[in-house]
Amino acid sequence: MTQTTLQAEAAMPLSHFDPTLNDSVDGAQDIGPAIVAAVRHAQEHGAATLVIPPGEWEMRSVIDIDLDFDAQGNEVSCHFKIVGAGMNLSKIIMRPWMYPAKDRIRLDTSKRNSTLEISDLAFLAIGQGMQEDTFLLRSRAVRRGGQMQRTAVIRNVLVMGYDDYHGGGSREYFRNLFDLSCHNRPLIENLVTDAGTNENVYTGSDWSDDSDLWTVDRALVLDGAYAPEVDQCIFSRARYGIICRGNIPETETSPIDFTYAADDEGGQPEVGVFTNNRFPTCILGLVWHRDGQEPGLSVRGNFFDFRDYGAYVKGARMGEILNNTFVQKVVDEAEYPTRTNPKDILLNDVDGLLIEHNFFQGGNPVQGTPDPMRIAIDIHCDDPATEQTQDVIVGTNYVAQAAVLERYCRKMANTGALYYKDPVVAGSATVGQPMLLEAAATIKHTPYA
Repeated sequence: MTQTTLQAEAAMPLSHFDPTLNDSVDGAQDIGPAIVAAVRHAQEHGAATLVIPPGEWEMRSVIDIDLDFDAQGNEVSCHFKIVGAGMNLSKIIMRPWMYPAKDRIRLDTSKRNSTLEISDLAFLAIGQGMQEDTFLLRSRAVRRGGQMQRTAVIRNVLVMGYDDYHGGGSREYFRNLFDLSCHNRPLIENLVTDAGTNENVYTGSDWSDDSDLWTVDRALVLDGAYAPEVDQCIFSRARYGIICRGNIPETETSPIDFTYAADDEGGQPEVGVFTNNRFPTCILGLVWHRDGQEPGLSVRGNFFDFRDYGAYVKGARMGEILNNTFVQKVVDEAEYPTRTNPKDILLNDVDGLLIEHNFFQGGNPVQGTPDPMRIAIDIHCDDPATEQTQDVIVGTNYVAQAAVLERYCRKMANTGALYYKDPVVAGSATVGQPMLLEAAATIKHTPYA
């Protein structure tokens, strides 16, 4: 029997696994056991699709299952899918404060080649209260380079507060959303996180790490993932939008300040594609951080609306950052006096990266002044003994205002050849004096026509 036939035969509605359910948020229902039963069905038959019908279905329990081990502890491989009737029709309701120290759904793939897909539904939070390292959904594959064929797909999913969804405007949210670390070719499409109606981003005065501006901490974590693809997603008011680093850090104080375990030897992210995503009001939009250079990074057509970094790239070869828009929000030192230079694009340990047709916008449209510290393109080689930055191509990019940046492009010491064009600047020929700053670089830039 083919896998396709198995999946077709096992596409069963929620009622198949628990016929007593009612779609009432205030009732005593819990779809958690039904989801567990559907996973066990998939493990027994090789595959299953759980169909969530239209309605509001509450999950009061915690799900913690390894897809690669059945109820008796035997190793299996299965393909499990949860599919709804649409993100505005099929809604799973959770109360984050009920289990603050646990992931609400955890479906790992630790040994074999199981797969997970979730599509066409919404997750709505009633209240808040999740602890720092807990996620709405966590599905991790084995560590240390063991992606194999384990994969996860998130498609057409909405995440927001329950009252916000119904127009109430309460401050409700999940602390962290999706952790798909170490999967092989994870695909995330049309994931929409809606932050609700809390403090106005233009008139608010608190831009600190703990500000009420941020409703989500980590939206999407893809540490150690091979060939992740993220397309047409919205990460609204997340401190950190997409985090993609080598394996899973042992300790960390931020997505760009962390350490791995001493015996952690693999699982670096490779061949990442990030297209047409939106990052409205974030601290850091995209983190791509790997040890060593790997071809294929593509960052295209995104909108970065950020405080500290738009795209933070460490470890890339023959990649591209094209057709993106960058808006840097903090424009008054009195509002956020402890910040360092905000950077639209930071590069470190890269070889052969093309940066072209990006639009550097600003300042804040309400306050109307640019940030005097902002650097659009910052090129580094922080560890020249083991890393190398060279052959960066800065083509024609566009700057909305002559005074919007302290510096358009900064080339730091120990970086190699830079192929460079001045930007197109609305209303002026220069941005800062000069536009390109070469800070004791060992190799000067090469202008090109």
